[in-house]
Amino acid sequence: MVYRYDVIVVGCGAAGISAAVYLSRAKIKTLVVGKKDESQMNEAGTIENYFGLEKVSYGKKILNVEYKKAKKYGSEFKECKVDNVKKVSDYYEIHCDSNMTYYSRYVIIATGVVIPQTIVKSLNLKLDGKIFLVDRKNATTTEKVYAVGNCCSMNKQLAHAVGDGCNAAIDIIRKELKKDLYVDYSVLEGT
Repeated sequence: MVYRYDVIVVGCGAAGISAAVYLSRAKIKTLVVGKKDESQMNEAGTIENYFGLEKVSYGKKILNVEYKKAKKYGSEFKECKVDNVKKVSDYYEIHCDSNMTYYSRYVIIATGVVIPQTIVKSLNLKLDGKIFLVDRKNATTTEKVYAVGNCCSMNKQLAHAVGDGCNAAIDIIRKELKKDLYVDYSVLEGT
């Protein structure tokens, strides 16, 4: 069986799951691969400075809420470690330690502070010191490959990571839906 997706997100933290929520809401077939328990969000104690939170919350709790939301909208999740990603024709081939291989047209790398050197080499990705070099849309120097969150920023903040995931997802959505502007909310009646 061949597993094909529009987008594969490598990493199960805030940035990766944020991207998955936006992509799946836009009906973009999305797979998230990684180990949710290894996200830095699980180690985050109290979070008090995140937009929209009325009360203090914990990283693990926020991560679980967003994980459920991504699944509700159609994202699939596979618990595995990604061994390598390589370009094959028009697709990216994602190899996991579970001996499974998945294919996608886009890849979003959301590995946190860990920069996977095998992926850097196989995709010829450029680094800016210890982080991925990305443009303002979170695109790397390799076509259809994005990097989001702590792997492309020295700002280790939840809001920044979530914003990166959203930013990359919206760029992909705009390309796939052929829209200059993508709006992910409804307008209140009477406004």
